[in-house]
Amino acid sequence: MREPGSRIAFRRGAGTGFPHRLPAWSGNRVPASPSGVEREPGSRIAFRRGAGTGFPQAPFKQKDMNKTLLTVEDLTKSFVLHLIDGRTITPVQAISFSIAPQDHLLIHGRSGMGKTSILKCIYRSYLATAGRIWFTSQLYGRIDLVAAHDSTILRLREREIGYCSQFLRVLPRVSALDVICEPLYRQGWARDAAQEQGRQWLRDLGIRPHLWQASPVTFSGGEQQRINLGRAFIAAPRLLLLDEPTASLDGETKQIVVHMIQAAQANGTSVISVSHDLAALGPCANRQLALA
Repeated sequence: MREPGSRIAFRRGAGTGFPHRLPAWSGNRVPASPSGVEREPGSRIAFRRGAGTGFPQAPFKQKDMNKTLLTVEDLTKSFVLHLIDGRTITPVQAISFSIAPQDHLLIHGRSGMGKTSILKCIYRSYLATAGRIWFTSQLYGRIDLVAAHDSTILRLREREIGYCSQFLRVLPRVSALDVICEPLYRQGWARDAAQEQGRQWLRDLGIRPHLWQASPVTFSGGEQQRINLGRAFIAAPRLLLLDEPTASLDGETKQIVVHMIQAAQANGTSVISVSHDLAALGPCANRQLALA
């Protein structure tokens, strides 16, 4: 656990075929006592391990692999249907799991089981009704994402936790290059350096150069999803949440996404994906959680 107020610098690995970076950490000092830092989590929940996937090995020490990056304890999320009769539904009920660095957890199950709601509770787009979500942060140490202050969550989103929704939502008249570079801009990257990285990602994702200055709202569904994925991956978060990452994609582009996930894992990122596409994502996930 890192001492509050300390500064961080780290370097991601290389050699995976996708752009890499040295994070441009600002000189700002972190809050000394962020809300949500309370106690050690409970016992880990065991998962069924998948078959070997041939992931490239990253230069992490074995002891790092034994650490828990995220522990979800008895997560529950309820919704009140005000427009019907005020009834309450609870799609997420007492869900528990944990993941280690470089894990890829695939959550699957029929529609309406709360898969996306789990991701949104972790990202704090939704506030959990009950339970705890413990994240081992490089900025704050071990922190409960349910109880953390909003400003703490925003900084974690900038530096450590990424999210890719199922659909791209952007402002009109913002270019594809600026959309994909958005996470780097938030981290304080110089515009030229960020756009150099952005152009490389656009090339790798198969977006044609004459589209780079166009708004993604004019793109096809598959092109929009590729921009969406690039924006999530470019900042190399420590935890990456993917909601239906292969939806709207052809078979060739699905393989590009699988390679992106494997490359991110090789550089230390943990991935939680939600998908019905078990054929594409099942073989590259070393853990699975089936909701029934």
